[in-house]
Amino acid sequence: MRFPIFLGACVLIAAPVPAFAQDGGSAPDEGDLSVLTERLADPATQSQMTNLLTAVTQVLLDVKVAPLAQAVAEASGDDSIVIDPDQTLRDLAPEADQLPDTLEREIPRAMDQMAGMAGAMEAMLPALREMALKFERAIEDSALSRR
Repeated sequence: MRFPIFLGACVLIAAPVPAFAQDGGSAPDEGDLSVLTERLADPATQSQMTNLLTAVTQVLLDVKVAPLAQAVAEASGDDSIVIDPDQTLRDLAPEADQLPDTLEREIPRAMDQMAGMAGAMEAMLPALREMALKFERAIEDSALSRR
């Protein structure tokens, strides 16, 4: 469950979607969601995202963990933490070597699923807007009746 959430956050942060550049007060319209749906389902975009996240993962797996472990030890007052200065995340979790292959397999599938959800939101948008208007009117009517 965490992987799709992480992936969704990465996609929304890393994918340049100029259609979402709008005033803070305006709600997305069907066109915005349509662009998002197309981008998420686009094999070229999926490939770019896969390459980006795979590269980031490879870099993170090669990060030396000693400075982080030392900072944690100092912050907690625990001097018993001893770690090889050359040890990496990859060394601590050898099964993580499979992560790039998993990303290559799962990212396009997850992006297709996200495209489907964006398409469903696009279809629901008119009904959601109507519901918001009714809710707003109900609140106004309630406030007027209390006066």
